[in-house]
Amino acid sequence: MSENEPASAGADAARPARPDTVRYAIYALAVRCVFGVLSALSLYSARGEERQSFADANKGKNWSEATLNHNLDVALRNNVFQSVIMVALIGLLMKLLWDGRGWARWIYLVLAVLITHDLFSVFGFFGYHAVLARLTTGLTGLAAIAAIVLLFLPASNAYFRPAGGSTPGLFGLLGGSRSAPGGRAPLGRGARSGSSAAPADPVQPAAGTARTEPTTGPPPRPSGRPGRPRGKSRQTGEGPPR
Repeated sequence: MSENEPASAGADAARPARPDTVRYAIYALAVRCVFGVLSALSLYSARGEERQSFADANKGKNWSEATLNHNLDVALRNNVFQSVIMVALIGLLMKLLWDGRGWARWIYLVLAVLITHDLFSVFGFFGYHAVLARLTTGLTGLAAIAAIVLLFLPASNAYFRPAGGSTPGLFGLLGGSRSAPGGRAPLGRGARSGSSAAPADPVQPAAGTARTEPTTGPPPRPSGRPGRPRGKSRQTGEGPPR
């Protein structure tokens, strides 16, 4: 791999083959999208039940008959619109999951529990008298549960795990040991203090230069003050200038 290629290319090449659990999970998400839209449309067939539930939920507002019907129509249209938006979002997550992005499954889990309530849609098998609304709502929840289970099976975890090792868990991130960059082991207490570390190699002199040996004796004592002549020069016979 050249230096210009992204680092993720090596990780994608080292990732194992896509397991069947991930494939089936994406198929289950596609089924969830289809039944999610059908469930929103099938509420029109259960309009009588929806109207009674809507009136009971807004009993203290003293709406008129026309206002109640208008607000119910608005709620049903908004439900269809939100279902289409969720299909587009889940479709994007399906593409990310197919490419091995493990964080996408956590996003869908949060959506299914807190926003779309897909996991609780399975109770739709017992919540409506209209057969079409009962089947489509219940199958939406059943497909969502199947997709989440398949995405978190061991085979799927191995596929979503980054190449080069396992992802540390929550407790590993908070208090676990951290490895040094480049895959090197972290320095221990003895290595930091120097008790068990190997001595460093001596610096080799450059080619063509003489190697000086260290002296063990005391340094030589100066014979006098430097830079000041003490008497007449032997060559010129002259003394220092006054």
